[in-house]
Amino acid sequence: MLMKGETGTARRTKGNKKAATLAICAVVGLSTAGCSKINSVVSLFKFKQANQAYQSQDYERSSKLYEETIANDPNNAIVYFYLGNSYDNLYKPGVKDPANDAMIQKAVDNYQLAVEKLDSNDPVQANVKSLALKFLMAAYGPDKLDDPVKAEPVVIRLIQLDPGEPANYFQLAKLYEDAGESEAAEKVYIAAKDAKPSDVNTYIQLAGYYNRQGNFQKSIEAFEQRAQQEPQPRGLLHGGHPVLGPGLSRRRRQRGRQADVCAEGSRRNRHRNQAQARLR
Repeated sequence: MLMKGETGTARRTKGNKKAATLAICAVVGLSTAGCSKINSVVSLFKFKQANQAYQSQDYERSSKLYEETIANDPNNAIVYFYLGNSYDNLYKPGVKDPANDAMIQKAVDNYQLAVEKLDSNDPVQANVKSLALKFLMAAYGPDKLDDPVKAEPVVIRLIQLDPGEPANYFQLAKLYEDAGESEAAEKVYIAAKDAKPSDVNTYIQLAGYYNRQGNFQKSIEAFEQRAQQEPQPRGLLHGGHPVLGPGLSRRRRQRGRQADVCAEGSRRNRHRNQAQARLR
């Protein structure tokens, strides 16, 4: 399978290497299964070399080695992510040059292949798939391709992959908000809160959205909901009673004030009795 963005020279090189491998197999009389094993060994060797170059941040070398890894084993789905990320790191934002533009396009192509090939049921592959979607979304961001229309389905897939992660909802809500689709943005912010109601940041984000829209009443309501989710602060007032946080009910606050009054009354009675005793 040919990948998008490949030059004619790259395609011929891959074809020559594959033909050379088949020729070796024919000479030594290996079966198709034997040739497949040779390709797997070569692929693993290239993959190891590519990873070393990637860890050393030599992305030009790692991209070439990942290409060779795929040429020998196109079914190694994880390689497509690292190949895409190597091209992504080679891309220079703000530089208008055809060669530079080709880097980000190759990154996008390989991120998409990674998303298609990686198995969501495998924990390791699912994690890499999530990374591929996040980097793909970033590639469509304002610093790179600046294409919110293509970013939208990517973020939706991220939400589907991990529906309990509010950060993905925030990304989608921001896309809608920036596009002027305030009603859609509000629904997504509320969905983020419903997805993880124990996360106080979801209320902060919702309150911030309402504040930007000039709806200060709803902004206050969101902050009040946030206060109810936070643990009450622990401490003592001068009267010896626990500090009562804003999330407590009115009845509990009233009980607290009544307790302070009782404590103050007891203190005054004690002082009056002591004064009377001294006068006797």
